[in-house]
Amino acid sequence: WFRPPADLTARGWAYNVFNITNSLYTSYTFELEGDATGSQGADSFFDGRIVVMTKDGAKYSKMTMISPLEGKGTIEVTPEDTQVLFVVASVPEFFGSYQHYSYQIKISLT
Repeated sequence: WFRPPADLTARGWAYNVFNITNSLYTSYTFELEGDATGSQGADSFFDGRIVVMTKDGAKYSKMTMISPLEGKGTIEVTPEDTQVLFVVASVPEFFGSYQHYSYQIKISLT
């Protein structure tokens, strides 16, 4: 599992992108586990997306979110899919602060 440092973690209504340069026939599994509250105590809410850059352009997939804090998604790729992006967005209901919303991710070859 990887947890971004606090100064690089998304604030409310912001996102982080994790880039994979791909050259394989494989599947990637992405997992997200968010902390329950932000740095100033507001409830967290996350959304995840997987973007594959294909020879025909970008292909977007939603991560299956089993709760506002947890999600998982798997994508199959070929060597022609040269870039895979994992987007973690913080979308809390609270708008009035500068707090960070921490999480951890896991990316696995499957």
